[in-house]
Amino acid sequence: MLEIRLEADPQAICCEMALPDYRDPWYLYDRIAEDMARKGLTGAEGEPLPPGVTSDVADLIDADIEAFQRRVRAFKYAREMANVRIGDE
Repeated sequence: MLEIRLEADPQAICCEMALPDYRDPWYLYDRIAEDMARKGLTGAEGEPLPPGVTSDVADLIDADIEAFQRRVRAFKYAREMANVRIGDE
């Protein structure tokens, strides 16, 4: 996430780049959903999760499997739209 804010001096612009917290369960949740979409999986119960998934992330997925499946579908849709070229019919 890029944050841009103006300082008291109108000529000064401060840019800060917030790096993702790779230990944050929600960040990992999204990366797993994105990975499953890339592999053509749906996030359905019984589909294998990547190795090394922490119990925190597994708990988030198990708490609402339908929400996880929607997230996987959203990543799949985004990937498909990124591959569409204007003028393709």
